[in-house]
Amino acid sequence: MVRTRLTTGGFAEPVVADTAKSLSKMGHRVILLAWDRTAKGEETVTTDWGTIWKYQEKCSLNNPLNFARKLPGFLRWSTWQILAFQRIEKDIILHYHDLDTLIGGVFTSKLGEMPLVYDCHENYPGLVKGAISKRGATILHKLEAYLLNYCSGIMAAGPAGYVRLSDMLEIGAKAPFNANEEEAFKVLSKPQSDFLNSRVTRVGNAKRLEAYPINRIEKKKDNGKFRLLYIGVLEKHPSRGILETAITINKMKGIQFDIGGFGTLVPTLKKVCDKMTNVNYIGSIHPDNVPLQTIESDAVLMALDPKNDNNR
Repeated sequence: MVRTRLTTGGFAEPVVADTAKSLSKMGHRVILLAWDRTAKGEETVTTDWGTIWKYQEKCSLNNPLNFARKLPGFLRWSTWQILAFQRIEKDIILHYHDLDTLIGGVFTSKLGEMPLVYDCHENYPGLVKGAISKRGATILHKLEAYLLNYCSGIMAAGPAGYVRLSDMLEIGAKAPFNANEEEAFKVLSKPQSDFLNSRVTRVGNAKRLEAYPINRIEKKKDNGKFRLLYIGVLEKHPSRGILETAITINKMKGIQFDIGGFGTLVPTLKKVCDKMTNVNYIGSIHPDNVPLQTIESDAVLMALDPKNDNNR
């Protein structure tokens, strides 16, 4: 598996870890080649599902130009690692996450004659359109449509992703930039079994319910305050809404707002929280601790960037 980012603690993101756990349970040996943009900690980490090999090169999460400049180095490193694994491992299947890794995946797949699975978490051109330009996003869209032809299997997250990628396979670069809403709702109503054993399969970002035991939820004690929780990336753009929410909640009684995560907004957020009695910055949360934090809260805040087409 290849991914261009880890959490601030150097761990796999929950959606990546869940996929890795599923593969491990089926008997696969899983190795995640990931870019540790903090360049801290050990180069290899053993987990309950496999091993994380880290490419340690500092790169800010909110600097697209610096990321684009350093991305070829990560893709080159990933290719060399995979070719080295190929000398001792047989039947390797490449599993590349998102469009920022796909061009490297196609190259490595052709070079080593290995099957390639493209795990598309979201509409990546739509994600970055606000950070680059509409023209740049359109170029990425056409590039993705071209690269799909070289994938042995494609995993699409959610009905909209399934429709978009299916259109790209059928029409190519002329496919719509975003999925048709009516077609997405049709896909949503179909059972998961309809998507098995096909080149494009629909997967969901569903939570593992065993991590949210109903008896633990029922036993949750009322501490007299309504606890609102936010855990996510805290960047100056687009997370400004978190600050505005904190300032608003500070004027309310009987409510506590706990904020967890990492990013460039954290220093400012800490200063704001120091001046408030009912708003707390609880630090970066390990993915395994997210369920516990969720269970102990009364509501979870979802912050969406309107410039990101995936949120529409």
